[in-house]
Amino acid sequence: MKTNAIKIVAAILVMYFVTGGVRAQGSSHDIPAAVAGAFKSQYPKAHLRKWDKTKTEFQATFKMDGKKYSAYYAPDGTWLRTALRIPWSWKLPSPVLSGFKQTKYRDWDIDALDEVNTPTDHYYTIEVDNDNLQIDLFHAGLFTEYWLLTFKNDGQLSSSVNVTPQFAKGG
Repeated sequence: MKTNAIKIVAAILVMYFVTGGVRAQGSSHDIPAAVAGAFKSQYPKAHLRKWDKTKTEFQATFKMDGKKYSAYYAPDGTWLRTALRIPWSWKLPSPVLSGFKQTKYRDWDIDALDEVNTPTDHYYTIEVDNDNLQIDLFHAGLFTEYWLLTFKNDGQLSSSVNVTPQFAKGG
C-alpha cells in the first residue's frame, strides 16, 4: 500500500514538472487563435519547434524545407516579418557580402545572419561582436561590443545599432 502511494506521488511530480517545462517554453495554449491560425495559413508545411512571446509580438520558430525560420506576429494575428537563418557568410548574396566587407566591422566575429521579409521590405541582418579583437586575455569580454547591421539588397549598409546593453543583460 505504501509503495503504491509513493509511485502515485512520483508519477504526479513527474507529470507536474514535465508539463511545467512545456508551459515555460511557450505552449500553443498560450498563443491566441488568430496568431496560430495566421501561422498555419502562411506556413502550412512548416514543422513548428516552439513559440515565444514578448510584450508586443509572438515568435514562431520552425523548420521548412531543411531551413530554419522565425516568423513574428502581432497579437491580432497580423504578420510582421519572417527571418530565414543563413548558416554561412558565403551564402549571403554577393552585394551584401561585399557591402559588409567594406564596413569597419569586417574583421569582427559574425554571430548571426538573417534574410528578413516584411509586408513592405526585404533586407539582410548581420549580428557581429568584437570579442576576437580584445587586447589581452585579462580583459577578454570586458569591452566586447555587439552590433546589429542591416543591409539593403544592393549591399548598402542601411543601419547599425549597438545592442551591447541587451547582451549585457543576458538577452
